[in-house]
Amino acid sequence: MTDVRTPDAVEFLDRLLERSERNPDRSRPASAAPEYDRLSTAQQVSRFHDQMAAAERFGAVELLWGKRDRSHLIERVRVRDPELLARHLGRPPAPATAQRVRNELLPAATAGEPWVVGLLDEMTARWTRNEPAYRLAAGQADAAKEFFTLLASISRQEAKDWTREPSPKRRRTTRRRSIGTLRGSPPFSASRSGSPVQRRT
Repeated sequence: MTDVRTPDAVEFLDRLLERSERNPDRSRPASAAPEYDRLSTAQQVSRFHDQMAAAERFGAVELLWGKRDRSHLIERVRVRDPELLARHLGRPPAPATAQRVRNELLPAATAGEPWVVGLLDEMTARWTRNEPAYRLAAGQADAAKEFFTLLASISRQEAKDWTREPSPKRRRTTRRRSIGTLRGSPPFSASRSGSPVQRRT
C-alpha cells in the first residue's frame, strides 16, 4: 500500500472516495479543488502535492494542474478508479464491505420471515453507497447481527399470531412496528448519537 500519512491528503482523498461511493452512477467522476488555505506552509503544500502525485501514480486519481501563474498548483483532483482509491487509502471498497457484511448477516435474517431478508437487501444497498442504514453502518457488524437476530425472532412470533394469510398492508405494519421497537432499544438507540457511525449521511 502507498504511504498516505499526511492528514490533509488523507482527509481530502477520503472525501473524494465518499462522493464516488455515494453516487456510483454519476455521469462524471467525482472531483474537488484542493483547499490550499488549510496548508499554511510551503512544506505542507509540498507534502500534499507528493501525496496527490502518489495517488495518481497508483492509478486512483487524475491531477489537473493550473495554467500560467497557477501552473505550480493543482486545480482539481478527479477520481479515476474508486476501487483503487480505496486500496490506496488502506480500506476495502464500500461494495465489497457491504457484500461481506450481508453474507455474515444472512443466516440470522433467513431465520425470520421473508421480509427480514428483504430488509437486509435494502440495508446492503445503502452500505454499498457507504451510507448508514437504520442508524447502523456496515462497520457495526456485531450490532447489525443482534438487530437481525432479534428482528427474525419477532417476525416468527408475529407469524404465529396470524390466524390467516396476512394482507400486504398488515405485513408492512408488522415490519414497521418490529423495526421501530428495536431502534428504540439498546444497542440501537445508542447509535442515534452517531458515535459508532463515523461517516456523514
